[in-house]
Amino acid sequence: MLDLFIDQIPDAKRLVFVDISEYSVEPQNPTLEITPPGYAKIAVPFAPRVANVYTTQSLGISNSIVTLPDGIYHVKYSIQPNEKKYIERQFLRTYTLMCEYERAYLGLTIMCPCSEAASSKLRTNLNNISLLINGAVAYANQGDAVSAMKLYDKAKCLLSDLPKCNC
Repeated sequence: MLDLFIDQIPDAKRLVFVDISEYSVEPQNPTLEITPPGYAKIAVPFAPRVANVYTTQSLGISNSIVTLPDGIYHVKYSIQPNEKKYIERQFLRTYTLMCEYERAYLGLTIMCPCSEAASSKLRTNLNNISLLINGAVAYANQGDAVSAMKLYDKAKCLLSDLPKCNC
C-alpha cells in the first residue's frame, strides 16, 4: 500500500516528503508530481523510503531558493504501473501566515502595556484567527480546497487588520 508523509517542518524554504509505504519488492519508477499554489504541476525526482526535500528552485518556481508560497499543494505519488498505483494528497501550507500570527501573538503577550479591555479584544481576535487557520488546515486535509482557502483568506484579512499594540 502506498503512503506518503508530508512533513510540515517550520522552514520557509523547504518541503519534505517521505515515502512510508510498505513494499514486497523494490518499487519501480517512483514518481512525485507536485502542484504548488498558482503554479503548474511539476514532476520531481523522488526516492522511496527517504526524506525528499524540495525548494522553490526544485519546483520550478524560481531560479533561486526563496520562501515557498502558502496555499493548497496537490501531490501525486505513483509507482509502476504509474497509471494504476498511485495516491493523491493535498495540504495547506500556512507557514507565512503562521509567522505573521506568531508575531502578532508575541506582540500582545510580551509586555504589552495596553489596557485590559484592548488586550482582551486583541486576544479574542487572535483566538478567532487561530480557529480560522486550524479550520482551513482541517478542510484541506479533508479534500475541500475551496473551503480551506476561504478560511485561510479570512484569517489573513483579519490578521492584516489586527490593531497593533502601540499604547
